[in-house]
Amino acid sequence: MQRLLFIILGLIFWTSVPASAQVAPVEGESVRAGSDWDNSSQVEDWSVRAFVGKKIFVEARAKPEYMDIKMPDGRIVTRRIPAMDSRYEARYEILDVVKGPLEDSTFDFVAFDHYGRPRFPHVEHVLLFVVSHESEWMHSKYLFYSVHRTTDGDWAICGKPYVDERADGAHKKLAASYEEPIGFIDPVELPDGGVCNTGTRARNLFNFQEKYRFIPRRNRVMCNQEIGLEDYIVAGTGPNAEIEKQKHAACMERLNVAALSKGRKD
Repeated sequence: MQRLLFIILGLIFWTSVPASAQVAPVEGESVRAGSDWDNSSQVEDWSVRAFVGKKIFVEARAKPEYMDIKMPDGRIVTRRIPAMDSRYEARYEILDVVKGPLEDSTFDFVAFDHYGRPRFPHVEHVLLFVVSHESEWMHSKYLFYSVHRTTDGDWAICGKPYVDERADGAHKKLAASYEEPIGFIDPVELPDGGVCNTGTRARNLFNFQEKYRFIPRRNRVMCNQEIGLEDYIVAGTGPNAEIEKQKHAACMERLNVAALSKGRKD
């Protein structure tokens, strides 16, 4: 379980929260409602779903793990493994499906937070990204957008998607390319007191994150598996660094070419 906290696509500690989603920490736990919580849908590993949702509940729910340790005198002692992150179970009402299939009106998923309580539950209408792994849906760590209803019935953020300062120029250019003139039903104020009249639609926020975040990390995991490395290890940092780096680079190039070819066919 600890390993998958490293390998879930996009569930990386250095990922920043989108500027459009800067909100206060969660205060207290929500009360559960409706049927029992269950996010164990059988789906293909690494599938990504995105939806605009509204909170039904978000609860802190630890899931302790234990390990048997053999002591010097031969005794077996069971120890609890310290959790790296706080674990939360969530249920959201689905207001709009951005990347499906999502057939139900609600969606259950688990979220992890290294710094305490997650911030997305304080957003009224939020675009969330979830990733499947080992038959469980997980929130793509720290990634969410506070979205607003547009005058043409869509959902969008004001301006272009947030890009980490360390991102290269190509990613910044890609983010900017999705921005377009947009009207919001409820005016979105700018820091200078003006009203926002440009934005990025929810479907394009998914397209941006798919290219910028999910595809590269999925390819990295696939290439690690191909050359026999642990999923979460960065190739080229181990004892056989140089040969691993060469094999990994060749694999990534092949997958990128395949993705481009598929895109041209579509």
